[in-house]
Amino acid sequence: MKFEIVKSTKAFNEAFQEGELYKAYPNKRGQQQVFVGDERYLIRPERTFVISERAYYLEFFEPVGTMFLSNIKKGKELQGKTIDEILEVMKD
Repeated sequence: MKFEIVKSTKAFNEAFQEGELYKAYPNKRGQQQVFVGDERYLIRPERTFVISERAYYLEFFEPVGTMFLSNIKKGKELQGKTIDEILEVMKD
């Protein structure tokens, strides 16, 4: 599973600030989700045909750091850490 720290390149909705960092990882169905605090937002088009949900997600978010985890449970454990703590772990 790919756990990412992403920077908002343009606001997906009113909860996101351009240039801010957020935690992101796919849910069990493989849909991209981004977290603002503990609140989860699915980043996917509504009623619009796109070739790839990932491409749509990348229109709004630029990956800053990536970590590959063995399962979703490990991603949920990282949710309790700050973005700075996660970036430090990614550097190691």
